[in-house]
Amino acid sequence: MRLQEARKQLEALVAASALALLAVVGGASGAARPPAQADAARDARQYEIEQLRPLFDKAYEAGADYYKNGWRSEALWCFERATLLLPEAGNLTRFTELLRDYDNPVWRKKRWKSPRAAVEAGFKRRQEQYDAAFVERLLKIGAHHGKDDGPAAAQRARESYRTALAVAGGPYDVDGEGRVVVGKAGAIPLDASKELLATELVVINGKRWLRDSMLRSLPETAEVFEARSERALVRTTSTLAKATALLALIEQAVPVYQRQLGERKTARPLGLFVFADAAAYQAWCKASGHADQERAAGFANSGEGFAVAFEGQPALDKTAVHEAAHLWHFDVYDSALPSWYAEGVACWFGHDRSMTVVDGKLTTGIAPTKAVLAPLVAGGKLALPLDDLLHGDAGKRIAANDGSAANFYLASWALYCFLTTTKEPRLATRFDEWESFALGSRGGTREDAAALFDRLFADSRDALESGFASWLADPK
Repeated sequence: MRLQEARKQLEALVAASALALLAVVGGASGAARPPAQADAARDARQYEIEQLRPLFDKAYEAGADYYKNGWRSEALWCFERATLLLPEAGNLTRFTELLRDYDNPVWRKKRWKSPRAAVEAGFKRRQEQYDAAFVERLLKIGAHHGKDDGPAAAQRARESYRTALAVAGGPYDVDGEGRVVVGKAGAIPLDASKELLATELVVINGKRWLRDSMLRSLPETAEVFEARSERALVRTTSTLAKATALLALIEQAVPVYQRQLGERKTARPLGLFVFADAAAYQAWCKASGHADQERAAGFANSGEGFAVAFEGQPALDKTAVHEAAHLWHFDVYDSALPSWYAEGVACWFGHDRSMTVVDGKLTTGIAPTKAVLAPLVAGGKLALPLDDLLHGDAGKRIAANDGSAANFYLASWALYCFLTTTKEPRLATRFDEWESFALGSRGGTREDAAALFDRLFADSRDALESGFASWLADPK
């Protein structure tokens, strides 16, 4: 009975969304007038709603029809388009979010139909028609706002044009007058086109495309070369050959990432941007709020899903595999871990001693040897004190430029290898408990994870230190 009631409530949301939109449109003209600036914004939105409402109705009605007949993905696309057209339809937005939740028990009771050629063909035609109509209206809205003076109107026009470009998809041509052409819908006015060309469009492999989140963080970069696959993309400011070679390297690393770290929870590709030289990389670091990374060989901006590096460094291949490992690990766990652990994991894949590239073929996950680890032990003791390793920060050591970073990375890799392979029951059990909890603690901090490690190993700290030192002297 509960499932039936829930299903009725969910289906009722679709019908209720139309009433919610009517309330928005009706209220826009009947309420008391606010101050001039707010009033202008309200009038601007009223015009947009009037232009987009017919398209919303079509998308909504098509979605409701697909939903009623059991075509889930088609219904979802139509409802998502409707909410993009008019976000004011809050009930439809909530319904769409529920429909996207494939694990919701309500949907398990509904009979969804398998794709059919006729339905798919009709749906594709409908998508093309909806896209064309949406782009045409957006250009009309942009032109309307562009006639008004003031930064607010200019911003609304710019947003309309940018959305039109996103819906139409690239690459984009420029006509003889210098205007950006948006498919068959027409061209963007010259003044707006000049601004879009300078701020929103970028030349990739000789063609103009809309900037994605990675390239929006690099506004000074006007032209790049790109090599792309389903799972990764590499962009450089030097040559397409370099981008292609680095992509091939990361593609070889992907199966190893997946085997060691698990499946990523996002469809976005691993992104790597490579500057032409260290000077360009450092200038970008300073300008983008990453001045603390300017001495690094590169770094992963995990939240944005891309890493940066530069050509001319002696180990670019290693840096690319290392930083891509950071991105993969973040997409799997989205957890903040102590620096030694994060770098140890990434070094397992990408480090001078853990990987080789011969004739373009990558071998990674190479186990450390006694000779490789020799710098980490002195007189049977740890050359880098365990406490300094557990509570150290790789970024700060790089920024200090005192030569200590290399040993920190080496020791991080060594400790990770030791703790993931040790047969000593106390250490193995505690590490497994800590790792499982820390990796599952989304939203936690590095400090939280480090403090937990200290607590779990409090009564076996001496065993950890002596065991690690012995292993370094003879890793097995």
